Amino acid sequence: MNFKITTALFALFFFVVSIIIFSFANSLSLGFADGAEFALVCKLRSVAHAPGFPAYVLFTNFLSKITDLFTTTYIQSLVFISNFYAALSCVFLFLISTFLIKKCYPQLSNTYVMVISAISTFAFATGVTVWHWSTMVEVYSLQMLTFAGLIFCLLQYINSKNYTPLYVAAFFISVAIANHHLTMVLFLPFLPLFFFNNFLKNDEVIGVKKNATTIDKKQTYFNVVLSKPFILLGVSAIFFAIVFYAWLFFRAADNIVFKFGNPDNASRLWYHLIGGSWIGQTKKEVHGIVAMRIPYFSYLFFYQFLLFIPVLIVGLVALTKLKLNKLIIVLVVYFLVVFIYQIRIDQFADTDAYMLFPFLVMSLCIPFGMAYLVQKNKYLLYVMPILLLAQITINYKKVNPNNFEISRSLMKVLDYSTPKNAVIIVSDWTLVSQFYYYQIVEGFRPDIIMMNYDLKFCNYKNFQLMYPAFYKKIQEPYNTFVNALGATHPQDIYNTGCNIDSDFLLKTYSNCITKIIETSKQENRPVLYDPKTFVFLTQYNVIRPDAFVSGCFVSAQKSEMGKQFLKLADLDFLNSDRMLHEPAAADKLSDIGAMLDFSSKYYTAYNDSIALNNINQSLDKLYSIRTKMKKNMKFLYRDN
Repeated sequence: MNFKITTALFALFFFVVSIIIFSFANSLSLGFADGAEFALVCKLRSVAHAPGFPAYVLFTNFLSKITDLFTTTYIQSLVFISNFYAALSCVFLFLISTFLIKKCYPQLSNTYVMVISAISTFAFATGVTVWHWSTMVEVYSLQMLTFAGLIFCLLQYINSKNYTPLYVAAFFISVAIANHHLTMVLFLPFLPLFFFNNFLKNDEVIGVKKNATTIDKKQTYFNVVLSKPFILLGVSAIFFAIVFYAWLFFRAADNIVFKFGNPDNASRLWYHLIGGSWIGQTKKEVHGIVAMRIPYFSYLFFYQFLLFIPVLIVGLVALTKLKLNKLIIVLVVYFLVVFIYQIRIDQFADTDAYMLFPFLVMSLCIPFGMAYLVQKNKYLLYVMPILLLAQITINYKKVNPNNFEISRSLMKVLDYSTPKNAVIIVSDWTLVSQFYYYQIVEGFRPDIIMMNYDLKFCNYKNFQLMYPAFYKKIQEPYNTFVNALGATHPQDIYNTGCNIDSDFLLKTYSNCITKIIETSKQENRPVLYDPKTFVFLTQYNVIRPDAFVSGCFVSAQKSEMGKQFLKLADLDFLNSDRMLHEPAAADKLSDIGAMLDFSSKYYTAYNDSIALNNINQSLDKLYSIRTKMKKNMKFLYRDN
C-alpha cells in the first residue's frame, strides 16, 4: 500500500485510539484550578483571566455546540473537547515522527517506521502529565495541539519549500499566543532554526555531497530572521493573533453576566496581555524555592517518560550521531528553558501543566532512540509494546478518575450546609468559581447569593449582573467601596486582588459588609462565611466574633444543618490517588481543616462527643493526606 495512504489510515486509527485512552481518565469534574472559570467563560463567550485565552474560548464555544448534541452535561462536552484537542496533537506527533524517521533512517521499512512512530506517540500520550491534562477543562490540550501542529507544518515547509504550510504554521503560532502565550513566547527564539538549510541534513545519511554546503555556511541566525519565508511566517502570525485579541477587546465591552477583567481600553488590554495580577508571581523571590521544586519537577519528568527514559537517552545519542544539532537545540534547550522558568516561580495550581509543551518536543527523541536500537537489533522492537503496556498500567493508577468528582462533591456539601435564601461570603476561589458555574449554567440553587470576600471577585460588575435585586439595596455603600478601591488601585476592581491598604478603604469596605448583613437580616436571609473570611472580618471588627456552625460554613445564625460534613464522607476526592500529586488541592485541604478546627471548638462548647469523634477522625485523615502530599510536593508546605 502507498506510504501516504498507510500513514493517513494509521493517523485516523491513532486519533480514535487516543480519544479512547484519554476518556478512561475523564473525571467529568472542573478541578481545583481554573476549570470552572473556563467552563463558564466558554459557555458565555466571555473574558477569562489574563491573558484572556480568546482562541480557547472561541474554539471551545464553537465545538461545544457540536458536542452538546451527544453529551449529557456541558462539563462532559468540554472534557470531550479536551480529549479531542489532545488526540489531534497525538496525530500530529505521529506524523512528525514518521516524517523524521523516514527522512533520517531511509533504510527502515515502512512497517518499522509506522510501528516506531505509533509506540513513541502512545508513550507520550500515556505519560502522567499529558494523560491528566488531556482530560481536564483547561487550555493546555489546545496548546499541545498548536505546538504539534506548528512543528508538523514547519517540517512540511522544510520538505516542500511551499509557502502553504507556513501560513498554517503561522495560524498555529497565533492560536498558541492567543491561548497560553507564555509557552509559545519562550519557543519563538527557536523558530529560526527550522529555516536553516541544514536543519535536517546529514550528508552521510541522505547522500548529499560534502562540498554542497556553501549555502549553509552563509546562513546566520540574523539573516534567517530577515529572510522572506521567516518574515512571512511572522507577519501572518501577528495578523491572526491580532484578530483573536481584537475579538477579546470588543467582547470585553459587553455587559456579560460573568467576566474576568475588563480589557476594553488600551491600558486594561495591555495589563491583561502581560498577565494581570499573576505576573507578580514570576517576580516574587522565595528563599529556597528552586531546591523545593526540583524534586517535584523531576518526578513529573520521570512519570511522563517512565520506562521510555532509556529510549529517550538513546534518542539523544542517535541525534548526536546524525549531527542534527539544531534539532537537538530545539528539543533540549527549550525543555531546559521552561524547566528552569518553572522551578524558580512560586506557583501552586497548574504548575505541572506548563511542562506539557517541553515534554512534547522532548518526546521526539523517543522515535530516534527506537530507530537506532532497531537498527542494532530488530528484535528490540518487540520489547517496546511491552514497555508501553507496563507504562499504561503504572500511570493509570495515578490518573484514575475514581473518586475525583470534585465539582459534584463540593456542590453537594454546599447544598446541605446552606439554608434557603442564604448569603454566603467566602475566600475560597475554587468554591466561588465552581458555584458560579453551577448557578449560571446548571441553574443550581438560584436562591443563594454568593460573594467573594473582596466583594467583587474578578470584576465588580459581576455582582450587579448576577444579583441585581440585592445589589440595588446595597448599591450606595457598594459603589462607594468600588470607587475608593478603583481610585487607588484601578486594576483591582476588574481583577482578582483587593489591596485594602488605607483606613478610608477599610472603612468603605466595612460599611459595605455591614449593609450586606443588615439587608440580609431585613430579607430574612441567613449569612454564612468560610473560616478564612470569618477570621478576616472579625480581626478588623467588621463582624462580631460569636457565631455558629452550618456544615462547611460559619453561620451568623444558629443552624442544625450540614452535620454530616464532619465525617467528610461526601468529599470523595479525598480518597483519590490523584490528590497526592495535585498542587491545587493544597488550599482546599487547608480550608477543610480550618472548618473542622472551628467545628471542634463549637461542638466542644456543646459537649457533643459524637460530633467531636467524627471531627477527630476526619482531622486524622486530613493529616495523613497532607503528610503524603508534603512528601511529594514539599514546596506547598513551607515554614516561612
